[in-house]
Amino acid sequence: MNFPTVYQLDRNVVIEVEKATNSEPTPFIDQLNAIDQPGNVISALLSMTEGHVKEHRDEQSFRLSFERETTALDKFFKNAQTDTLSLSDVSNLASAFIQQVTLSQDADLAFIKQIQQKFARETSRDLAKTEYEKALSLISANKRKVSDKLALVCIAAALGSKPARGILKPSRNPSDSHAFNAFADLEKISMVSYMRVLSSTIGKTDRIELFSFDQDLVDYYSLVKPEAASIRSLQSPLEVSYSVPLNALLDSMLHLEGKPKVRNRVKAELEQT
Repeated sequence: MNFPTVYQLDRNVVIEVEKATNSEPTPFIDQLNAIDQPGNVISALLSMTEGHVKEHRDEQSFRLSFERETTALDKFFKNAQTDTLSLSDVSNLASAFIQQVTLSQDADLAFIKQIQQKFARETSRDLAKTEYEKALSLISANKRKVSDKLALVCIAAALGSKPARGILKPSRNPSDSHAFNAFADLEKISMVSYMRVLSSTIGKTDRIELFSFDQDLVDYYSLVKPEAASIRSLQSPLEVSYSVPLNALLDSMLHLEGKPKVRNRVKAELEQT
């Protein structure tokens, strides 16, 4: 039996959908047509949550995104089902929804900017231990646990993980917009992970996938897609802890190659959390 696949569209995908509905050329038309199949469900929730005004997400921005993006999706997708009706309920609760997803936004953005700046220069494996200590110090200074999703990408980027550095795009002088782009991508991964856990917990058999044309986002998501979850409460993504494929994540940290002692230490400390 074929179960539905729910495609959660990234902002860059929605932009290409809007181009297609306006009869503008898009190099991604084949990929868009490929998911326009009976039984698939198409959602713009991730893109709507990111908002059209990047650093300033509020109820008005969310509603404007809802109106604009669901209109484009309903116009383009002829065979797949869109979740416009479901999202209208979310839109009606926009104030509470936006408040929840932006609960720690300011602190997260500040932390991401520090990571981008501190690890702007990629070092060599000879400095793996030093860079790991720098990452731990930064994590501790921001009162984060090592298992925190932002702490995880911090460690990975410090130790030469190309997917982690790709999603963070470290810079010596990161702007608010630069930090927000990384923040939004990591938030999308968290939201999709939460949806997958929630779906399986309530007995639904939908497959929920993140659909993006941003290869850096796709690569990092593939690396940290949860294997399992520990659930304290389903009322909030903050109450769900995830287990990621740790060996694959460690393998991506190129500065750990030939450094078994440092690798074993990183692995042990990540496993403890």
